[in-house]
Amino acid sequence: MTQAYGPTLDFNRLLAADLSLDDGQDLADAQRGFLDTVEFAEVIRPDGHAVWSQRGYAFLDDATPADTVNPSLWRQARLNGIHGLFQVTTYTRPTCTTSRRRPRPSNPSNTWAAWTR
Repeated sequence: MTQAYGPTLDFNRLLAADLSLDDGQDLADAQRGFLDTVEFAEVIRPDGHAVWSQRGYAFLDDATPADTVNPSLWRQARLNGIHGLFQVTTYTRPTCTTSRRRPRPSNPSNTWAAWTR
């Protein structure tokens, strides 16, 4: 692994000491509406080749950033790694319709929207 220069180490230590990691609000915001996930999600082409995989981001499972990484960017990358099915609204409304009347939710009490990060 690449070693960080002294000024980089000093800057990252100062920044880490200044970050407020204890409040947990950013994690709560990132997990709001979370329903379920596939642990190692992948997008596979029809020929079987993986074009994207969550496995490549497994290094972010470590809560402590490497010395060469800005601690706030490490935290942001970990938050971005939260992926899966989220409830983002209680109903969905069509954005396009063939009729001229205003679209209405089909079943507003039990409709889910998927969003993959």
